[in-house]
Order: sequence, then C-alpha cells, then structure tokens
Amino acid sequence: MKKGIHPLKKSLDVIMTNGSFIKTTVVSSCNKKNIKLDIDTYKHPCWNSHKKVFVLDSSNLLQKFKSKYKI
Repeated sequence: MKKGIHPLKKSLDVIMTNGSFIKTTVVSSCNKKNIKLDIDTYKHPCWNSHKKVFVLDSSNLLQKFKSKYKI
C-alpha cells in the first residue's frame, strides 16, 4: 500500500438523546471528539409510534412556516 493516501481512522463518541453514548470508529476530516444527536431511535416517531413525540424546532423553522401560511 502507498503511504499517506489513506484517511486516518479516529475514535468518536455519539451521544444519544437519553444521555447514553456509543463509541465508534470513523474516517473523517472532522476534528470533533463527540457528536450529540438531536433525533435518534429514542425520539424518532418511526421507532416510537406508541409514544407522544414532541417536534424539536431548534431553528424556529416550524414557527416561521406557520406564520408565513397563517396556520
């Protein structure tokens, strides 16, 4: 194999919405050591159809849409 052409593998912690985390290995140029998820299997309605799920609108897009179309 040629040296210096393959990306480096890094360890990354994925923090779930319930506070638990998963250690994984990634190939990326990103320098973050962890990623905190806004939506995962604990909050997504696809996996939680029996629970009431609240919409996370961190950038007010839903409110802007409602005010634009007067909903």
